[in-house]
Amino acid sequence: MKELDLHGIRHDEARRLIERFIYNNDLPVKIITGHSLRMKSIINEILNEIWLNEGLILNARNESIANQGAVVITN
Repeated sequence: MKELDLHGIRHDEARRLIERFIYNNDLPVKIITGHSLRMKSIINEILNEIWLNEGLILNARNESIANQGAVVITN
């Protein structure tokens, strides 16, 4: 599974990186957010936009209970 690590990335830059990462890789993918609620919110915003614009439903979940600093995107 491909990974995108967002540590050290600004929120405005993260949006572009996340979108590109989701579109350019086969699902599932993992996005390492750390415990940033804003980064997780950006991921959810992007997934909602994909659903609204393309009708494609993608799901986001924490990688595990033990690792809530990474989000796994699946279809």
